[in-house]
Amino acid sequence: MTTALTIIESAFDDLGIKPSETDLSTSEISTGIRRLNRLGTQFAAKGINVGFSKISSELDEMTVPDYVEDLFITTLALRLAPGFGVLPSQLLIMAANEAMSVALFRTVSIPDVIFPNTLPTGQGNFNENNKRFFTDDTENDLDGFTTLEDDEGVTISKD
Repeated sequence: MTTALTIIESAFDDLGIKPSETDLSTSEISTGIRRLNRLGTQFAAKGINVGFSKISSELDEMTVPDYVEDLFITTLALRLAPGFGVLPSQLLIMAANEAMSVALFRTVSIPDVIFPNTLPTGQGNFNENNKRFFTDDTENDLDGFTTLEDDEGVTISKD
């Protein structure tokens, strides 16, 4: 498993702030941990539930699947950039967008749509009998009067 420190170092490396050989300061690590925790909370609020557990130390292991590590790295880099006076590159922004697409694809499922039988098919659409849901005998508009007839043949008029 990947540690929080690895994610934070990778984010700083993507920004080009710190070379890979240089250790991060304590304040940089604590800023990274704070932002990682915020990201995990925000992703869960957006429906990207990947099993993120709050980080308390840089040695804590990330409890997320491998396919979302890049999402945390690139998004963390984008969140850190303004605080360190760095303009993120277009490639980093594109990588963050691609990582978000992968995470959404893997975590968000769209349920099958079940349409109620009271829903009209819409203009230009026809059902299997080549008729629209509402037919001419259920709703008539005559000289400003609307006449409705229910299943039992009772007529209701509205001006």
